[in-house]
Amino acid sequence: MRTEKLSSNRMLTVRFKPLSEQRQRVLLELHAKSPLTSYVFDDAGLEDFKQGQPSEPYFVRKDRRYHQAALNLPGFNQYYLVVVNQNDQPVEFRYDLKVR
Repeated sequence: MRTEKLSSNRMLTVRFKPLSEQRQRVLLELHAKSPLTSYVFDDAGLEDFKQGQPSEPYFVRKDRRYHQAALNLPGFNQYYLVVVNQNDQPVEFRYDLKVR
């Protein structure tokens, strides 16, 4: 698992891509010391999210310390894990993202 520290009112974006045209299983696990929100977007969804527009993530978990998901995503698209810290203090967290 990778460890990160996210400053107050900031977000971290991690880019990943499935390995084939077939639907890919993506496993996500995140453990935080304080509640965080996480999303998985494609290119269009991420752009909408950054601009404050309505967006449809493939996954969302709001204000939790533990996030876990097994997602089946269409292959050969670019995807992004976005982790948002809306706390007043920095938050340390660990995450693992596996494409199978």
